[in-house]
Amino acid sequence: MTGVTSRAPDPPPGNEGATKGPAAHAPVRRVSLLMRTLTTEMQVYAELVCTRLDINRSDLTALGHLEKARVEGHAMTQADLGRALRMSGAAITALADRLQRTGHLVRIRSGHDRRKILLEATEQSRETSLQCFRPLAHATTTALQRYTPQELELVERVMIDLVEAAREASQQVWRQQDGSALSAPPRLVDPRADPVHRAL
Repeated sequence: MTGVTSRAPDPPPGNEGATKGPAAHAPVRRVSLLMRTLTTEMQVYAELVCTRLDINRSDLTALGHLEKARVEGHAMTQADLGRALRMSGAAITALADRLQRTGHLVRIRSGHDRRKILLEATEQSRETSLQCFRPLAHATTTALQRYTPQELELVERVMIDLVEAAREASQQVWRQQDGSALSAPPRLVDPRADPVHRAL
């Protein structure tokens, strides 16, 4: 109608300051790019650790699962580790044999069921891993100490959301794969078992 000025609807409660349009996506793109860059740098560091320990990435991931189990107060069988890594029986046997030969893993018989063989990372392997990850732990701690507690609380919230988003994406990919005999994807390694966390 003539003389009537249309008015934009009010923003949803709690979202009054939200920016609309392409400008709103620019910070998201920058953060996403930084996350990919951080992931790449972490992968480079992990490769250096693997070289130092004379193992490959699957071996390092396996040791992480074994340490997680140790921290949580239980041990893993070879079948447990195979499910966590989504490896066949033959592949996980070869991995365990390789880690045992290089002194990173031991096979022990369960005290509750003598038929069950458990896998454990050796103390030497854990100590060497901690030494390898200590420089990264020190560097990240130094970087985080530049921020206020309030800023770090926001970072923590963001990281929690990103971890959950990554977990959900993994589950989607898992469901899309055909012929999988496993019911659920492996959970992320508990932060307490993470070599960087333990090196702090």
